[in-house]
Amino acid sequence: MLTNGYLILPQSLILVWLIVILLYRQYYNRNINRILDGDKGHRLIPPWKFSLITAIAVLLTYNVISMVRLAEARKEKLYDANGFFNMSYSADTMEELDEIAYQGLYSHEENKAYTKTEYTQNDFHCTVFNSQLFSDGMHPDSIVYIEYTGKDLNPYNAFTSCRFTDPEGELISAFMKGDNPKPCFMFMLRYEEDCTAKIDISYVADEENANIIHDADIKERNEVAKEHSLLHETFTLDLRKHG
Repeated sequence: MLTNGYLILPQSLILVWLIVILLYRQYYNRNINRILDGDKGHRLIPPWKFSLITAIAVLLTYNVISMVRLAEARKEKLYDANGFFNMSYSADTMEELDEIAYQGLYSHEENKAYTKTEYTQNDFHCTVFNSQLFSDGMHPDSIVYIEYTGKDLNPYNAFTSCRFTDPEGELISAFMKGDNPKPCFMFMLRYEEDCTAKIDISYVADEENANIIHDADIKERNEVAKEHSLLHETFTLDLRKHG
């Protein structure tokens, strides 16, 4: 991932280059003075030529470092802090204030221009609304409510994640976040093509296990959440893009 250090890199290289030029000029002038005093000196290239050569070397170094870091960023982009590999595919869990704002638009019961599907999976009830219109900022492709209906767990907190895969099973986008251990989660899904979304919900018993999950490598965090959760459930949704 590109960092602030990457942004500072050009200035750092230029500063080093200027220091090297100044040191070389001093060394060059001392060498000339020794020759003028009759001492044996060294054969050196003129400062302007040295400046040109080192400037080219600095540019080449910067380009190599940039290409390496960009290559690393592409590899790590799937597991970026935001969790999105392709921003056209996103799954936003609604915070409490967001849910209040969206309540005037959507409900568990019925939403205009959306088809409704419901099913029960173990101790959860899942309600999926799929749009029959084109999506926009306030009208996602799918709205998903996942409600816990089992016995009282009294969890410390929760983690939610969503992974989008194409029809061949290749991962398109993924995210994971810590969340309040509420009984019902609301997800707003956006996607470009037909795909499969796997939503994971993990209720965590205590702070120790929550920290273990939080500190795990982002590539392995979902598996770690399964091992260290009080209750874990995965929901698989086959999504069809309207139009």
